[in-house]
Amino acid sequence: MSRCAALLIVCLIPFIAAAEDFLIEVQQRDNRYAVTVEMWIEASATTLHDLLTDYEHLDQLNNSILKSEVRETFSATRHHVYTFAEVCVAIFCRELEQVQEVEQRPGGDIVMMILPDQGDFAQGYAYWHFEPAQPGTRITFESELEPAFWVPPVIGPFLIKHALWRETQETVGRLEALAVTP
Repeated sequence: MSRCAALLIVCLIPFIAAAEDFLIEVQQRDNRYAVTVEMWIEASATTLHDLLTDYEHLDQLNNSILKSEVRETFSATRHHVYTFAEVCVAIFCRELEQVQEVEQRPGGDIVMMILPDQGDFAQGYAYWHFEPAQPGTRITFESELEPAFWVPPVIGPFLIKHALWRETQETVGRLEALAVTP
């Protein structure tokens, strides 16, 4: 099999990472990239929720996030949140901006919708769900992004999937480390 064919096959296979306490899956559907995470963390849902809604300090969760801030507050549970990040894969780096409408729902779920006219994504969402799983919390995370920028064919989708997988893995690790630190 040629290297080109092997690379193409790898690009078509979803990225999946399994560890003792989490599973990350990244897939591409047309121009959209989906991330699904199942994890268990030995921390309360309240602690995890507080870390994920500390909008001014999202950089604690991932080194790629260089700035985060609340742009507008509509209520105690609904905000527009801006993030600026620099994501690199190999020698390729890209600065990314986005504004999300974030809603904290009764029961603790967090829903984020990308505002397409205010960043580098045409559309997207993210959803965090928390369930008590003694001792700790079971978390389900789903996300879908559609870049508003040009993605080079063949290698571009592979690089995006790799970056999403790596960034998600870092965020999961940091979330756990921060949640269980006394």
